[in-house]
Amino acid sequence: MKIAGLILAAGESSRMGHENKLMMRFLGKPMLIHVVDTAQSSNLSHVGVVVGQQSENIKKLISNQDVQYIENEQWKTGIASSIVAGVGQMHQVDGYLILLGDMPLITAELINLIIDHGSSENIVIPEKKGRQGNPVFFGSKFRDELMVLSGDFGAKKVIHENPSSVVKIEIESDAIFQDYDTQDSLKAGINVT
Repeated sequence: MKIAGLILAAGESSRMGHENKLMMRFLGKPMLIHVVDTAQSSNLSHVGVVVGQQSENIKKLISNQDVQYIENEQWKTGIASSIVAGVGQMHQVDGYLILLGDMPLITAELINLIIDHGSSENIVIPEKKGRQGNPVFFGSKFRDELMVLSGDFGAKKVIHENPSSVVKIEIESDAIFQDYDTQDSLKAGINVT
C-alpha cells in the first residue's frame, strides 16, 4: 500500500505566546524536526508538510528534509483547511496518515503499527483505555469527505459519520495524547521525558 503522511504545521501557535511552537527546542531539536524525522524513518511512502503561518521559516527549518511542502493559504480558518490542502495534493495513494506537528513523541513503530492496520476502506485510530489519540489513518475511500471539511475540528466528522469503518488499536504509550500547546506543557513534557 502507498500511504501518504501529512504533517500539519500551518497553525498560529497562539497559546504558546510569541514563538512558533514547532520551531521550539524539545529534547535537543525543534519540535517539528522530531515529527518529520519520525515520519521519514517509518514505512510511509511519502511525507508532506502543510505550512501556513510563518511558512518560509518552517520551510527553512526543514529544508534538508525530503518532504513535499504544501501551502495552506486558508490556515487562519482552522485545522480542517490544512487537511483539505494536504489531501488535495496527495494523489494515487491508498490512504493518509494525519500527523500533528506538535506531537514530537510519536514513534516510527507507532506509525507503522497504525498503517499496518490500514486499508483504502478503513479509518484507524490509536487509543488507550478508550481514549482516542493521534495520529489517525484514513483510507482513500474517505478522500471526498476529507476534502469538504471546514472549521477547527479536524476530521472528527468523518470518523463519526463512518463508525462501521473505524478500526481502533490499543496503544500502551501516552504519546498519542501528548501535544505541546503552551510554554508550561512544553516545560512539563521535557521534564517528564
